Amino acid sequence: MGAVVFEVGKVAPPPFWPSNIKDGSVLTQDAGGGVIVAIYINKPTLKELEELNQSIMACYLVQDDGCGLWLLGFGARPFIFELTQDPTLYDRGNLVYRLGAWVTNNLWHISVIDSSTGKVKNNRIATAPEAFCQSIYAAMKRAIGTPGFSATYKEFRALHRQIPLKDLWNKGTIAGFFGLKD
Repeated sequence: MGAVVFEVGKVAPPPFWPSNIKDGSVLTQDAGGGVIVAIYINKPTLKELEELNQSIMACYLVQDDGCGLWLLGFGARPFIFELTQDPTLYDRGNLVYRLGAWVTNNLWHISVIDSSTGKVKNNRIATAPEAFCQSIYAAMKRAIGTPGFSATYKEFRALHRQIPLKDLWNKGTIAGFFGLKD
């Protein structure tokens, strides 16, 4: 994936649109290692958009069986999204560079996409906590060296999809707050 531009009011660029995600998120990297979080909400309200754009962002980590699930929460409630990533699906030729980018690039681009229209509703740039980036890096490195990781990760995800996000949030370990020093 080359450079990606999310323009507010315009349809999200491929591969982010079209999408079959109604409410959820996607965590990925562009070709330069930049971190992108696409958050899909069906007809987001003005209040939801304000909360996603202006409130503090906390991140939690849930780990089991060598797999990691990162949770990103906005505001006091919080408004929670899960961030999943299987690095074994990336092109092996660019994998080492992408892996290193998790610890060298902590500036994240977060876009909210209306899942009913594909239009970008807002963008936010935030500095991810170093501990959070380190946890992603460690999990990615472990995954790359684990034979059959993709199948294990799919099982992990299937198990955790049955648990409400709020319960996962309470089970997780705090990994920091975006925009604040660790």
